[in-house]
Amino acid sequence: GATFTVRLPVLKNNLSAMPQEGNSTASIAKKTTGVLEKLQILVVDDEPDTRKFLTLLLESHNAKVQAIESVAAAIYYLDDTTPDLILSDLGMPEQDGYELIRYVRSLSSQRGKNIPVIALTAYATASTEQQVLKAGFQKHLTKPTDCDKLISAIVSLVGNQK
Repeated sequence: GATFTVRLPVLKNNLSAMPQEGNSTASIAKKTTGVLEKLQILVVDDEPDTRKFLTLLLESHNAKVQAIESVAAAIYYLDDTTPDLILSDLGMPEQDGYELIRYVRSLSSQRGKNIPVIALTAYATASTEQQVLKAGFQKHLTKPTDCDKLISAIVSLVGNQK
């Protein structure tokens, strides 16, 4: 048996803990604070660690996050609520992200609002990206994704809507 000790820094939820202005993370945080403020984001992923990580990341940018573990639960949630953006995994048991995007796009025509949806998935091929965009997602990001890249993608989709 081996023993491993890992020490990780604690993320503080205040601006004094942010890197200096020249750093890209600090620049992203400064640019997105107003845009993500109170933005309602639905996260759909069957992996608890991914849901928790995305929730912490997005809430640190002042977004309001609802993290859900399945497409069925997301559909139930969407019957009563229209989020500003959806982040969805593709490969989930029972129902996948493609089934979710079909449902979301049917809602878009009924509610008159085209909800931006980002596919956040381990499927990283160019053909997957084309398939994702053709299905109705606006963006395709691969896991693990760079935090700055994810925040920038969200800003590019909803920055002018709020």
